[in-house]
Amino acid sequence: MKYTKKLLAGLLAISVIPAAQAGIVGTYLDSGPALSANVTVAGVSDLFDFSNMGSAVDLGGGTTSFTGSSSNTSWDFGWDISANADPFITGNLNFTNTTSSDQTFNVVLIFCQQN
Repeated sequence: MKYTKKLLAGLLAISVIPAAQAGIVGTYLDSGPALSANVTVAGVSDLFDFSNMGSAVDLGGGTTSFTGSSSNTSWDFGWDISANADPFITGNLNFTNTTSSDQTFNVVLIFCQQN
């Protein structure tokens, strides 16, 4: 049996900045943390508002769970994140390159507390 190995290379850059600094205006949960991501792949940017895409569940104590996924012809993107404005963001961002070419994924997470 013959096996072939293929190495997929890429770069994932993640930054976290306040929503006001990012110039983000949108509809979020009535209160608690709001989380979104600006993802740029091959020069094309997409904004994912985790508060309105997939599932945003208030876990109590100021913590919200965000889960969901999105895809196109070039990539699959999934997230499972818990966030609390004080003190943490924890979870997973999963990207799958669905092309035969290397791709660079640039991700900016935008996090803010709604009152």
